[in-house]
Amino acid sequence: MMVDEALDELGRREGYTRLTAEHPEERRWMTREEKRAELESWCAQTGLSTTDLLNGFAKILAIEFHEGRATYEFCDMVVNNLFEPIIEGVEQVIEGQSGTKLAWDVYLAFDAGEYYRAGETPGSTGPDERTARLIADIVKRLR
Repeated sequence: MMVDEALDELGRREGYTRLTAEHPEERRWMTREEKRAELESWCAQTGLSTTDLLNGFAKILAIEFHEGRATYEFCDMVVNNLFEPIIEGVEQVIEGQSGTKLAWDVYLAFDAGEYYRAGETPGSTGPDERTARLIADIVKRLR
């Protein structure tokens, strides 16, 4: 299994494709244990560590969003689903070990697009543009 395939599997489970522009109406929320088991399964199938898999997801999301090949909704769903393991990886970064810094940066970029800030209204500079700027900076660092 490739990282791309695991990403598509997560999308299918949640009712998304990479080009889904609206949140599906019916969703079944997975428990923390189910998410952890799914992540461990993907690691076993790809041969990657949790850190490498999460950073692999983040790289794909950043590049595909930046290039218009994945929607904000899809990317935001993925990073929200992977929030807990990303946080665990950030704790490794804080402790001076390699961790999920890329995944954390991508998570924060999509998190920044989840709401309007004071003074912003639909049609003005808002969440989508803020996320796009942050992702553009991340993609520039990746290249």
